[in-house]
Amino acid sequence: MTSEPKPYHPPAARLRSIVECITSSSACNAETLAHKLGVTRRTIVRDIQYLRDSQGFNIVYIRKSKRYVMEGGFPKVGSMEIGIAEILAIILGADAMHRLGDSYHSELIKKVCAILQVHHSEQLSVDFERFSKPISYAVTQTAPPNTNHIETIVISTRQCTSIKLHYNSVRSSRQAWRKVDPLHLHCRFGTWYLIAWCHTRKDILLFRCDRMLEVQPTTQHFEQHKFNQDEYLGNSLAMYRGAELIHVELRVAVGAVRWFRERTFHSTQSIVQANHEAPATVTLDVIHGPDLEHWILGWGEEVEVMGPEELRKQIQQRIEGMWGVYEGE
Repeated sequence: MTSEPKPYHPPAARLRSIVECITSSSACNAETLAHKLGVTRRTIVRDIQYLRDSQGFNIVYIRKSKRYVMEGGFPKVGSMEIGIAEILAIILGADAMHRLGDSYHSELIKKVCAILQVHHSEQLSVDFERFSKPISYAVTQTAPPNTNHIETIVISTRQCTSIKLHYNSVRSSRQAWRKVDPLHLHCRFGTWYLIAWCHTRKDILLFRCDRMLEVQPTTQHFEQHKFNQDEYLGNSLAMYRGAELIHVELRVAVGAVRWFRERTFHSTQSIVQANHEAPATVTLDVIHGPDLEHWILGWGEEVEVMGPEELRKQIQQRIEGMWGVYEGE
């Protein structure tokens, strides 16, 4: 497996020097720039190409006078005031996207930073490593999705064009091609999902991006589907779909009540407690799936299912099965 080439991001300071030299000097070419900046001629040529392709600078080489000129002035960037908080938000956004396997958007954020640094050299200096070093966070992540796949999905979603997926289905244990209309990309617990209308199943389905073997764009446009991501995802505790919506009632031990007060595990979560020394009743309206059962079991003896009865029986069966595993040792 060949690794993807790293995106080219020349230092902002060097790019500023190149732009300043081209705009202020009448004898600015690759050789003079290379000598002035202490790099090779090839590096200067790559930097100028980067300024053209990635940042919109219309830099033209005049063969007769052997020099670079800037035509049309600088690309337009609105006036802005950027402080430490804004810089930190930009950096953490790029870092978060990178950690979540979304190198496509993280590179776009870095590209924006590079543009800002060239245009606002005196007011802005972005050092990703220095700013992100004092901050860390853990992200549970599966295999990161292919960057090209993400880019194709994002572009096709914006353009409302169908895509073809070569997908490794865990449910059917086989690989198959699917034609889908991409509707929404969603990241949950470090795993990226595509929500799309499947032409085969005639329904809106979830596709894990790390299970996509190949993604091909098409030119076939589709009409906007009646879809709301908040409604689609809102009833699930995690990402499980296809089950009935149930009203869950839990008895939470005194020692665990604080965790439910400090964190909202679902938008429908409600807590009732007679006093601080009594257990609490927590209710949720969620889809009944494996993710709900695993979540309840993860609380151990701190959480007891009071209803519905079917869910309580299934939790009992799982506990008995676990007891059988450990009792046999």
